[in-house]
Amino acid sequence: MKKILLGTTILGATLMASPAFAQLETKVGGFIDFQAGFFDGASAVLDSDREFRNDVEVWILPTYKSDNGLTYGADIQIESTGGAANSALDYDEANIFVQGAWGKIELGDQDGASDKLAVYAPTAGIGQFDGDYDEFVPGVLRNTPGETYKAVDSSDASKITYYTPVFSGFQAGVSYAPEADQGDSIVRIAPAAGFSDFIEGGVAYTGDFSGIGVKASGTISTAEANAVGVDEFTSWALGAQVSYAGISFGGNYVDWDEASGVDNGWTIGLGYTTGPISVAANYQGTDYINGDEVQIYGVGGAYVVAQGLAVRADYVHVDRDTVADETDIVLISTRLSF
Repeated sequence: MKKILLGTTILGATLMASPAFAQLETKVGGFIDFQAGFFDGASAVLDSDREFRNDVEVWILPTYKSDNGLTYGADIQIESTGGAANSALDYDEANIFVQGAWGKIELGDQDGASDKLAVYAPTAGIGQFDGDYDEFVPGVLRNTPGETYKAVDSSDASKITYYTPVFSGFQAGVSYAPEADQGDSIVRIAPAAGFSDFIEGGVAYTGDFSGIGVKASGTISTAEANAVGVDEFTSWALGAQVSYAGISFGGNYVDWDEASGVDNGWTIGLGYTTGPISVAANYQGTDYINGDEVQIYGVGGAYVVAQGLAVRADYVHVDRDTVADETDIVLISTRLSF
């Protein structure tokens, strides 16, 4: 114990003697989300029409604030969705950030600028097309390759991102990832098959005009191909939302430039929030270059029962042209946030 105290005293003295003293604040948060899903049709594995799912995420946010105005720290997200195949905890995102009057830099596994700056249709509840419906949908009906309602992004691949400060409601950002795979501290002799030199960027605006809220974004991404049968692409998206007295309306259009076989996509939706209650109805469509089309209709809502405790629900209908079937999913969630 004496050694620990002595070490702490020496560390504190060292920090005090440094050119810019920094004060550390560490926040720990996250959520536990219990979901009950009810759906028609058989899944790829089990002939079932109902299932439970537990989604857990823990956030650790150590942040230093120095006396010279510099803020720096880390954003670590640990998650587990349970089940035999996912029983171990793993980090979802982890990055170091440095922020000042000049903007913010992020280094590590984190969503890129085109993802974070994107604006699309309003959602509520569990998120409808941006939610967890695909955890309960048969594989052949899923809207592969994933989040086609946004410009192609590198997901949580290891990257460098820079965001400007907010000027008159405008903010811009740009990201670079050498490889489209997540990285996970693995140095590859040969790159993962798919895309390399992934560059994402975007500009977003948030403003208020006499009680009328406006959000808009323009995002773009491009990557080089490093595998046979994969072509380089330049994907872009435009989105906007308008809100007044708790009502929000908006959507977006996305061009995937035929990346992963996707031609384009779009969303449109309407939402309303009053006190602890929020609801939304929306639609997402995706066109593929082979003529296939996926349509997702959703409604959802949430009620905040007490601080940190919310009940949420979604109804999602999925229709895919190349599959002679449709599916309906009802999700009910009880989420504890801390």
